Amino acid sequence: MRRAAALLVLLLALCFSAGAWAQGKPVPRTIIAFYDGDLYPDIRYTPVHRVFEMPLNHLGLAVTFHDTRRPLPQNLEGVRGAIAWFSGDVMPNPLDFIAWCHRLLDAGGKLSINGGLGMANDKRGKPTPVETINELLQRIGVMYDERHVEFTQDVRVVRKDRALMEFETTLPRQLPAYDRIIKVDPKTDAHLIVREGNDSATDAALVSTHPNGGMIAGEFVHRGDFATPIKQLYVNPFEYLRRVFATDELPKLDTTTLVGRRIYYSHIDGDGWRSQTQVKEYAQRRATAAEVILREAIIAYPNLPVTVAPIVADLDPAWFGSEAAQELAREAFRLPQVEMGTHTWSHPFDWSFFADGDASKEVSLLRKYPRRPGGNDEQAWAPVIRTAANKPATEFKGKVEGSSGGYTIPRGYAVKPFDIGLEIKGSIDFLNALGPPGKRVTLLQWSGNCLPWEQAIIDTYAAGVLNMNGGDTRFDREFPSYTSVAPLARKLPRTIQVFSSNANENVYTDLWTDRFFGFAFLIQTWRNTEVPIRVKPKNVYYHMYSGEKMASLRALLTTLKEAEAEPIAPVAASEYAAMVLGFFSAEIADLGSDRWQITKRGKLQTIRFDRAIDRKVDFARSSGVVGQMHFQGSLYIALDPADPLPVVALTANDRTDVAPSAARSYLIDSRWPVEGLALDGRSFAFRARGFGPGDMSWKVEGAGRYQITASDGERTLESFAEVGSDGILSFTLRTQPTMSASVTVRHIPGS
Repeated sequence: MRRAAALLVLLLALCFSAGAWAQGKPVPRTIIAFYDGDLYPDIRYTPVHRVFEMPLNHLGLAVTFHDTRRPLPQNLEGVRGAIAWFSGDVMPNPLDFIAWCHRLLDAGGKLSINGGLGMANDKRGKPTPVETINELLQRIGVMYDERHVEFTQDVRVVRKDRALMEFETTLPRQLPAYDRIIKVDPKTDAHLIVREGNDSATDAALVSTHPNGGMIAGEFVHRGDFATPIKQLYVNPFEYLRRVFATDELPKLDTTTLVGRRIYYSHIDGDGWRSQTQVKEYAQRRATAAEVILREAIIAYPNLPVTVAPIVADLDPAWFGSEAAQELAREAFRLPQVEMGTHTWSHPFDWSFFADGDASKEVSLLRKYPRRPGGNDEQAWAPVIRTAANKPATEFKGKVEGSSGGYTIPRGYAVKPFDIGLEIKGSIDFLNALGPPGKRVTLLQWSGNCLPWEQAIIDTYAAGVLNMNGGDTRFDREFPSYTSVAPLARKLPRTIQVFSSNANENVYTDLWTDRFFGFAFLIQTWRNTEVPIRVKPKNVYYHMYSGEKMASLRALLTTLKEAEAEPIAPVAASEYAAMVLGFFSAEIADLGSDRWQITKRGKLQTIRFDRAIDRKVDFARSSGVVGQMHFQGSLYIALDPADPLPVVALTANDRTDVAPSAARSYLIDSRWPVEGLALDGRSFAFRARGFGPGDMSWKVEGAGRYQITASDGERTLESFAEVGSDGILSFTLRTQPTMSASVTVRHIPGS
């Protein structure tokens, strides 16, 4: 455990400590998103988080949320711009906010105003002078003419920019009400202009961009409000935000791709571990759902890594567990493709219920919990029961996001009073005792509503593990919008909760009540988050109860077969979580002449340049670069994990129909991550590790034959490969079961 904790401390040090820069100009990547904490008690529900943060992440930008009730941020270092998206007047002091926005613009930052102005009055109703508001709006190329158009029967669209407008759905025939915003700067690009009748004097620019930012007025971002289950976008957020925050020349830290391939990872929450299966061949001997998953979805797919995270209460005999349940965990943890995780000790459903640390609140709810043989442990609860005797009984009204139902109890089990130390550190220690030598828990997977309080998240890092879950990304016929695709994380002031990349089967099965085949629709989400742009990795996230029913098992196996057949880069779930941390911690220095240095990136190894089909890596001016490949018009650059200070330089690409030429060999794509690349003329060597056959392609100098020697420490394998007519050398490493190798690729002279 000490070793795992030390490695995590090193990772966090790389992510969050100050680092030395090469000579260059820091590239700002932070967007400050203002929100009203009275209306949104958690950033998870804010419109910026739900609609704009994922596209901002895709564009390489990290969002920091700021509650308008707090003093305005003073430090603008690293800030690229700000978003103010309000639905009412939410400023305690609008004049201070306007002054802050002027300071941001003076410093070269960009400003996006969306929805209502939010500053027409303060919270006490005192009006802000319109001329003061317009002094700010004019700096982003527009102004407010003090006219609100409530009735729009006679309003029509006179300009609609197809590059930005009607992205997922058409504008309604009768437009929403709006405040009239007028274009006042020739540099303003008005993407949506409406007119009252035939009077051009009434023209309003409701969607606009400007060199200093942009504005989307009223309800013209998307159809439906946030109480509407399905929203669809009028405005293309990728294009709008690209223009507003000028990201074309920004090197984008990318968490979807590794060594030229789409990332794949999988993780299992332990819910249903003890449930008896209905799958026929297993039901006859009263097997559990966990055994079905182990045999059918884990052992049967040795090439696909998976993190298995039990709930300790399902394993510990002092709670609801048994030796048989523990032995299944031991068997799973011994498998080389299995990473050890924890899904807490007692499975909290509603984390906020426990945030104040008052365990006595739960006493009045104990009768609702499942009872283990012998009943709840009265000795453990006795002092808490005495404390609760002088307090009114607590009524619990749990909620499930996206559902009309709710939890009836705040956690799954209550044999002992709630203890956050037991949930995190206690569960890790218990499960570590079940793992084989040298293997430890590396990931905590949040349970229930996946909204832990900030200190609980901090406690996971202090315990030496990373954390994941929440987000619930879907993009299919039932959720046909990017608004249902979550951002990378829930970024709080002091820490980060990493979101899973896709929703689990509970979301597809109406909270495990119907359509048990529903998880097969995950494949639609994979496709929609790959085309026309790759915005998410492939993630198979599910529960042990998928082994309960034949329909759910078949749906799960369908997704695994689909993943196995695709060109992916499989990694453990904790590795993906570490990449997300690297996204937020990384810093970029512009060295000039299309050259950048990346520092403090942690485990993140891919840099992307968009609209870059005509550009390629200039290897002569770069360092720490393993390879490159073009995809969807973007240039994906693979960094070498062995180099903490890589430099990426670009040059013109003269051929767009083939892999770019270079004066040295480079990696195009690989199933296995590659590091420590060393070049020796036409020969080269590297280290690689991975899951399944290590197939990879390299662009090499000249034609000929190559000898590939791979050693995993116990055996050495040799093979030969010929360079294709396109200059690409393809081969496959097969060094299982250790899944790592030192590789030498030697050019055979005269071949």
